[in-house]
Amino acid sequence: MKIKTQSILLSLLFCMSITYAQENDMSYRRSSWYNILISHPEQGFSSDILYVYNNKDMSDKFNDHSLSIGAVAATGTKFIDKKPIDDFLNRNDVAKRLVAKWFDRDKYTGVCDMDLISYRGLEAAKASDIEVASLTKRHEALLMDAGTELIGSTFVLVHDVIYIDKAEENQDIAAGIHVGGAILGGVLSIIGAATDNEDLVNAGSLLYLSSETASLVVSQLEGFRVKVRTHLYQVEWDSLAPYDFYEKYYTETLDPAKIAAWEDAQYKLKYIGTQEVKSGQTVMKGVHNPEDVIKKVVYRALDECVLNLQKQYEAFRLKEPIYSMGEKKTVHVKIGLKEGVSKNSKYEVLETVIDGRGRTRYRRVGTIVPDPNRIWDNRFMAIEEGAENSELGYTTFKIKSGANSIYPGMLIREIKF
Repeated sequence: MKIKTQSILLSLLFCMSITYAQENDMSYRRSSWYNILISHPEQGFSSDILYVYNNKDMSDKFNDHSLSIGAVAATGTKFIDKKPIDDFLNRNDVAKRLVAKWFDRDKYTGVCDMDLISYRGLEAAKASDIEVASLTKRHEALLMDAGTELIGSTFVLVHDVIYIDKAEENQDIAAGIHVGGAILGGVLSIIGAATDNEDLVNAGSLLYLSSETASLVVSQLEGFRVKVRTHLYQVEWDSLAPYDFYEKYYTETLDPAKIAAWEDAQYKLKYIGTQEVKSGQTVMKGVHNPEDVIKKVVYRALDECVLNLQKQYEAFRLKEPIYSMGEKKTVHVKIGLKEGVSKNSKYEVLETVIDGRGRTRYRRVGTIVPDPNRIWDNRFMAIEEGAENSELGYTTFKIKSGANSIYPGMLIREIKF
C-alpha cells in the first residue's frame, strides 16, 4: 500500500477520533505492556502465588497489551536463567504477536485495521494540537507516532517469583508452611507455551476455609516472603517500521500475497534490563484471611520490581498527568508510594507540542517536588492496614519553577537531581 493510500485511511480514522480526543482532556499516551509469570509448581505456595497473580488488577498507568497466556511453568525452586526466557520469547514469536495485536490482525485472514492505534494514538490530542498542525501533517504524525511512540513503547515483563522456603531458616516452621500450602491449594491451571488459544486461560480459586482453619494458616503465613526477579524487554520498532508494515503486511481485505509474506515477517524484542527484590517482613495489620497475606506480599514485591525498572531505565519511565491545581503554588497528581514518590523525588512538567513535521514532542515548562507531609500511600492494602496518608487519593507537589505555565493535564516525569 502506498503512502497516499495510507493517508486516506488515516484521514478517516483521524476524523472519527477528534471528538474522542476533545472530550477526554485528561487522557494521555501510556506505554503498553504484556506481563508473564514464571510459575514454579515444585515450590511451596506455587498454586496460590499463581492464583493471586492472575487476579491482580491491571495498572491504569499502562495500556494492557496482553496475549492469551499469562503464565508459564518452570522446573525447580530457583530463578531460571535468562537464556531460556529469551528462547521462549523468540520461539513463540512474542514480538510478532504483539505487533499483530496493534493492528488487530486476524491470524486466519490477515485482515488488519487501525482502530487500536487510532484510539491510543489520539488519546492525548487536544483541540489546540489540531489547530497547530494542518490535517495533512497530522495524518503523517499519526503514522509516525504509531511507530516511534506507541508500538515502540510496548514492553514485555517476565516475572520470576520464588517463595522463600522457611526450611532454610527454621526446619520446624517449614513443616507447618508445607501444610498451609496444601490447604491453600485448589488452583486449576493450564500453563505452557504462549499460543493464541483463548481456551488456555489460567483459572481457579482458593478453597473455602473455616475461621478456625484460616486463623491457623494466617499464623503460619506470618513469615511468608517471596523473591521476584523481573526481566524487561521492549518491542524493536524504528521510525521506518510503520511504512514497512503497511507496504508488506497491512490489508483490509483478503490478500493471499500479504498472508504469505507475514509468515516470513521478523520482529524482535530488545532486552532492557533486570531487577530483583526480596519482600520485606510480612505485615499482618489489616490482613483477615490467607489470600490477603499472599496478595499483600506478592503484589508489593511485583510493584517494587516494576518501580525499580522505571527508575533505572528512562524508556520505561512513567509520564503522569497533573490531576488538579492546589493552593499556594501546588498541584495534585495521582501517584504515590507505589510509584516511588519520596521526599527526595523531583519531577519535570512536560507540555505536549507538535513539531514542524507534525509529530508529538514533549517540552519541559517547569519542575515540581512532593510535599513530604502529603505523599499518598497507594500501596496494595495500605488503607486496610491504616497506613498514614493512605486515603489522600493523590500526592501534593510544590511548584519549584514554571508556575505560570503549568495547568491540569500536563504530564510529569521523574528526573534525577
